[in-house]
Amino acid sequence: MTSKRVLIYEHILGGGLFARGPEQAAQLAPEGWAMLWAAVEDFASLPGVQVQFLWDRHVSGRQPPRAEQVEPVLVDSPEHSLQTLLRLAREADAVLLVAPEIGQVLAELVRQVEKTGALLLGPPASMVELTSDKDQTAAYLATCGVAVPPGVVIRQGGQLPEDFPRPAVLKPLDGAGCLGIRRVDSSGWTPTPVQAPLRAEPLVPGIPASVAILSGGPAAVLCPPCRQLVRWNHSAHYEGGEYPLPEPLATRARKLATAAAAAFPQARGYWGVDLVLGPAPDGSQDYLIEINPRLTTSYIVLRRACWGELAGAIWDAAAGRSVQVQFDSLPRRFTPGGRIFEDLPAAEEPL
Repeated sequence: MTSKRVLIYEHILGGGLFARGPEQAAQLAPEGWAMLWAAVEDFASLPGVQVQFLWDRHVSGRQPPRAEQVEPVLVDSPEHSLQTLLRLAREADAVLLVAPEIGQVLAELVRQVEKTGALLLGPPASMVELTSDKDQTAAYLATCGVAVPPGVVIRQGGQLPEDFPRPAVLKPLDGAGCLGIRRVDSSGWTPTPVQAPLRAEPLVPGIPASVAILSGGPAAVLCPPCRQLVRWNHSAHYEGGEYPLPEPLATRARKLATAAAAAFPQARGYWGVDLVLGPAPDGSQDYLIEINPRLTTSYIVLRRACWGELAGAIWDAAAGRSVQVQFDSLPRRFTPGGRIFEDLPAAEEPL
């Protein structure tokens, strides 16, 4: 039987580590490692599949995943990484890209890989470009009838207007995860003029959650919603999550995710949404916060809960095939770095 080859590129550990600032690299590397390790293991377990992935030879303190069906390809600079990625993409049957939206990094990588003709296991460049800008994303979703928080853009050198509702959230237009997200309360600390464009939104009270989506087949398939654990002081700190989100919260989360999926009919492969489920039991105060056009850390728990091969389902969806996938309901908590604690009671109050 002829084997198939999938190429996995995780930006931070695959050559982009030193293109990011030290703070970004420190925050993104553990999550990048967790997603890379999980994806490599899952795709290598598929029958007849060989996995290649890029690995920066400068990375210290970690060893790349190894198995008989796995080939790490060493790179030594961002430039070498991109050249190698595109060369291998031309020879691959499928490509999985995991990269931050910061500075349009993910969008540019998707554009480049699309030119090779490879099958991407994630959304196309048109969707990634739009969703890499938080303000444009919110505006587009609003036109599609999806509930999003109101907001304004603060340009470089500007400040949060005095009459803007507080507490407020300031987030980079091209942010990833909780990087650079700040909270402004009604009293106390006031932000100085911003150094880069930000989107300001009223802080939405409620339970943060996420839903992963598999698109491209006859119908979008929603994975079980997860709860996000976010700690706030002046900034947001992502501390992992819990699986599964209990009912009736899960039904409300799926409703918003379904609306998001309808807004992006061009989506392919694995992507997801972040949302906040507000205090109103009828869901009238629920808001979609962000689109993630890539793998996120919830994948590490979803793969564990999946009764079948989640990697295979991603491939099927991206290729336009019908997807059938089932998950267990065993409670689990997961960390950003990929640790999973099983059979734990869910937190009773949002962080």
